[in-house]
Amino acid sequence: MDAFRSLKDGSHAKCIIFKLSGPMGKPEIALDDKYQPNPKLVGDRAIWDEARKYLEGRIVDGKEIPEDAESTPVGARYVVFDLDYKLKGGEGSRRKIVLVNFVPSGTSPYWKTIQASSVNALKDTLSIANTAHADSGAEFDYATILRKFDPKADLGDEA
Repeated sequence: MDAFRSLKDGSHAKCIIFKLSGPMGKPEIALDDKYQPNPKLVGDRAIWDEARKYLEGRIVDGKEIPEDAESTPVGARYVVFDLDYKLKGGEGSRRKIVLVNFVPSGTSPYWKTIQASSVNALKDTLSIANTAHADSGAEFDYATILRKFDPKADLGDEA
């Protein structure tokens, strides 16, 4: 909860990743301490892309692996992201905290069920209204998710 409070008040990371942890039958939602955001990254899109690479298994032990190397997705995760963005036509800016339920297609049916049944508990605990689901890194795309939450979002050259 401390990590979420610091995200919410803007004093720390813009992205937090949670995972299910513990034995079958008694899993708990815990902070994914293997994900360490790069403090040198600037901008929501760069931070989002780094989180996507981590989820796809393209970042291992803090180091990005080559594009041509085989990677294994990290498994089901909950991603909480603090989005700051501008609106089209210079109509101002917005901030939304979003929760993305990331469940890769290779996840076992047991863990898919547990993940799906616990996402609402996390959403309620953190008081997050904006949620989405992604089955792959391609679905965990910055523009796609942002467009889902606010069609008026200015996506720059992707508009």
